[in-house]
Amino acid sequence: TYDGSNFAANHTADVIGTSSATWQITGVQLEVGDTATPFEHRSYGDELARCQRYFYRVDNSDSTSAAARFGYGHALYGTAARAVIPLPCTMRTKPSISTGGTFGVSDGLVAYDATAVSLEAVTSSDKTVCLVISSSSLTAFRPVWIEGKSGRDEFINMDAEL
Repeated sequence: TYDGSNFAANHTADVIGTSSATWQITGVQLEVGDTATPFEHRSYGDELARCQRYFYRVDNSDSTSAAARFGYGHALYGTAARAVIPLPCTMRTKPSISTGGTFGVSDGLVAYDATAVSLEAVTSSDKTVCLVISSSSLTAFRPVWIEGKSGRDEFINMDAEL
């Protein structure tokens, strides 16, 4: 139970008794049981990899070109291409894919509008995502890449949340 008489005289930070007050704390580690263990320090890279195991986003917000490249592959036949996006770490499971913006397919000679981008398969290690891109007038087996078409608002989300 809150009792203000337990605090030092003239204190003004009444966190419990003040509406919308905040209390900030850092450097705390919760333990199971009654034995303390050494504090676990994780690097930024380790913490980032732990997050990317569940969600990874590829976008062209930092690109200097509106036609940023998202993945490389080859035309399967005249109306579809396959491209691979490497993931920075192993994901928890096969991710679901969502996209935004306007994508295209280019073979270095001609750029084509993409009519659909969908997930085809993920390798057994969950370290790459293979996308199938529907387009038209592609030349079978020619190398291609997926690119953004409408500026800097394209993205591909890979989500492996629980």
